[in-house]
This record gives sequence, C-alpha cells and structure tokens, in this order.
Amino acid sequence: MTASPVEPTGPRGAKELREEIERTRAELASTLDAIEDRLNIVGRARVGFGRARHRFVRFTREDPILLGIIGAAAAALVGGATWAAVAASRR
Repeated sequence: MTASPVEPTGPRGAKELREEIERTRAELASTLDAIEDRLNIVGRARVGFGRARHRFVRFTREDPILLGIIGAAAAALVGGATWAAVAASRR
C-alpha cells in the first residue's frame, strides 16, 4: 500500500502562509514558556514564598490576638522541650 499524497484544498497565497507561520510561532513560544515555567524551580519557590508571606501578613492584620496566642503556645512548647532536655541531661 502506498500512501496517497495530501491534496491541497485550494491555492494559498503568501499572506495566508505568513499568517499560519506566525500563529505556529506564537503557539511554539507559548509552549516553550510553559515548559520553562514548570522547570524553573527557583522561580516557583519564590512565587510560593511570596504567596505564603502575603497570607501571613494578611493573617496578622486580620487576627493579631490569635497570632499572639499561637506565638505564646510555640514559645511554651520550645521552653518545655528545652527544660525537659536539660532535666534529662542532669540525671
């Protein structure tokens, strides 16, 4: 079996060919940009850190009392762990 050649659907002018080439180039550029974004780990980490920082700042402005309670609990936890470690080392 031999493959039949693709028949052109009609005459295409230079203008149509240029437009198709430009569309193809734009699609290729978009695809390459998407691949670059996915492979750019440092850039993605920066974006993620920026989002986390923004959420933290918004949280501190919206509920500073809860933030204080969380900070006090964290300090108590670290203090208790330190006390326990020191007490264990003296035995």
